[in-house]
Amino acid sequence: MNDQIDEEIDILLETIGGSMENPVSFVSEKNTNVESVQFVIQTKAIEVEEIENVEEATEEELSLWQKFLNLFQ
Repeated sequence: MNDQIDEEIDILLETIGGSMENPVSFVSEKNTNVESVQFVIQTKAIEVEEIENVEEATEEELSLWQKFLNLFQ
């Protein structure tokens, strides 16, 4: 049974993987002794939104009683 499963898997992989006869190389002929491949992906530029300078309103220091009352609001 395992042999039959292995054969079916091999058949499926052959149809998916394609042929390795005369594979196309995208490496420049100037490069020699190539052992690995790197990919470069270019995307749209990330734009940083400008933040308006908003002056922070200085809040008055709350008393302990005011802080306690704010818990119930």
